[in-house]
Amino acid sequence: MIPVGPGHLELSWLARDSVKTAMQRHHPWREIEIRIVEDLDGAKGRSRARNEGMAGADGWLFFLDADDLMDPDALGRNTDCDATFGIVALVDGPPVKNTYPETADELAADGPIGTLSMGFFIRADVAQSLRFNETLDVGEDWEFYTRLVRHYRWTKSREPLAHIGYLRPSAGGPRGRHEVGLDWETQARSYLQ
Repeated sequence: MIPVGPGHLELSWLARDSVKTAMQRHHPWREIEIRIVEDLDGAKGRSRARNEGMAGADGWLFFLDADDLMDPDALGRNTDCDATFGIVALVDGPPVKNTYPETADELAADGPIGTLSMGFFIRADVAQSLRFNETLDVGEDWEFYTRLVRHYRWTKSREPLAHIGYLRPSAGGPRGRHEVGLDWETQARSYLQ
């Protein structure tokens, strides 16, 4: 499932191609659908786009941002847990070890970059029960993760599932994190404590 926000239309084609490459390399399921939700003016926001994209899905979802790439071997790295995260490599740089924190202190201290990222497997029914919080303008991923790791079985792959485009142009528009000025630590602590 790929939401395509402001400034990411061209990059989204690379994301789609990376999924197709992974499908050719390792295809463990009978059926795979690439779901695209366009939000080119940023009116929906990432959370609403993701919620729309996962509606009606069954089986497994793989959330991938439009500026990221699926690892060619990712489809063979899913587990039988409710969600599977992986070591994340940067598209244009060195590998980053994502911590996927489990406590408010870890979440607040680590920050969003290199801590939380899209590019993971999750059972569709679990994702649909959690849903992304559409009231958050930016940094909406962390709220989803905190509920996921508290209430469901999850694991970490020792291999990458996605290559994250942190060094590529970030999504802009009214919901881009630079426009809003997210105070990461304050928001994370106020929500989780």
